Amino acid sequence: YLADDSNGAILRNADPSYQEIRTHSITLTGGTYNQNCLHQAHDVPEKDPALASNAPDAKNEHLVVALEWIGIENLTMRDLTIRDQRTFACVVGNFYRVNIENTFIALDHEIPLGNQDGFHFWGPGRILNLRNVGGKTEDDFINVGSDERDGVSDITDVLIDGVFLDHAWQGIRLLCHGEGILDRVTVKNVTGTYSCYGFYINPWFEGEQYGHYRRITFENIDLRPEENAFMQRECFSWQPPFLFSIGGNIDSLTLRNIYWQHPIDGRPVIRIGYAFGNIRYTYRELPVIQTLLIDGLQVADPDAVTADDILVRGRVERLILRNVIVTRAEGKQTDVQQVRQESSHKNGYDISTERNLTDAVCARTGSQHRDEQIIISEENLKEEQYDLPEENHDSCLLKTQEDAMVKCLILDSIVAGNIDCIADLSLGFTDCTVIHQVMAERVARPVVGEDQDRVIGEVTIL
Repeated sequence: YLADDSNGAILRNADPSYQEIRTHSITLTGGTYNQNCLHQAHDVPEKDPALASNAPDAKNEHLVVALEWIGIENLTMRDLTIRDQRTFACVVGNFYRVNIENTFIALDHEIPLGNQDGFHFWGPGRILNLRNVGGKTEDDFINVGSDERDGVSDITDVLIDGVFLDHAWQGIRLLCHGEGILDRVTVKNVTGTYSCYGFYINPWFEGEQYGHYRRITFENIDLRPEENAFMQRECFSWQPPFLFSIGGNIDSLTLRNIYWQHPIDGRPVIRIGYAFGNIRYTYRELPVIQTLLIDGLQVADPDAVTADDILVRGRVERLILRNVIVTRAEGKQTDVQQVRQESSHKNGYDISTERNLTDAVCARTGSQHRDEQIIISEENLKEEQYDLPEENHDSCLLKTQEDAMVKCLILDSIVAGNIDCIADLSLGFTDCTVIHQVMAERVARPVVGEDQDRVIGEVTIL
């Protein structure tokens, strides 16, 4: 248990370095590490320039994290509980061979917008193994950010297997924004509940570089959205929520066995082509996804609240949808605006007067005064209309937007019922579309957009 006003890590290696590995073979087995978050500062000044971050949002600060390992080889952590982290629960940077198992994050005291993340990994790094981890965070549960802090480092050979999110605000982020590389990454068997953003695979920081993602795989994902009035206020104030948001320069991304069950609002399942947090960013040159394979997607939407399952913008060379099943309540139509309005009122706020609360609150979350209370009230809000994205209100499995450029689109083994359209390709540009073995039950318009070349195979309209 960390004493009040310690303003530092509970445990850290004695000789940290991002330039070389100086610490070897540390094992933690069992125990609870409580950082006493309500009585610690958010950050302290970083006195060592070699440890300072060069990230675009860095401010020469050292975040007060619970466990910190920088410049380490052969780190093992198993059977731990990390409780009430002030910012990140665990940070590992400049590493080789890290194994974290059966570790749980117990966040009893949330600090709004307090950066209470879970596991953060910064490059350079190689061989990272996370198994059977879970818990609650007030931001990213896992962030693998190869070059997040320096713009140049790589992280390769990552296995994340078995993640349980317990009312987390956000899920897993893969961040690569500069010259660094993120390669050979597998994330599988993720379950639980989250509020707004499930999986980010994008550079996040605005700029002219889009990262270097090589081969990334997600499989067996069953993450359910849940209501969180404060966090969903934040979501709607600057970008709508989602399950997956994909952007940046990506060689190969596979999403396999993705389950989307009982959605609570109109968030898309997969957004493709969104490189940054700012969804209205104007790109000088579009990032490129070479191959995106979605193999096994099941959408069960009994209340017909999701409007578009997959939204495509940006440039995709090869987009393959295979083994997809979409079911919605018969006879229901989806109105995106109505769904979001109803969801917002049900959670006790009005999205028509939302504004990002970061400016109003973050200054206080970083305070070093031990007993300061963070109060969210109407005075924190500035009235500003949130402009929802332009959409027609049809429900579609796949919809392209105006700046979509898809060279090859393949739809194979698709079963869809009670939606307006399987693929709306009327906006953007699709060079070649191959449709094979599609069954559409009570679907008004299977494929919309007549200016593309197509090879149409076995299509059955019931």
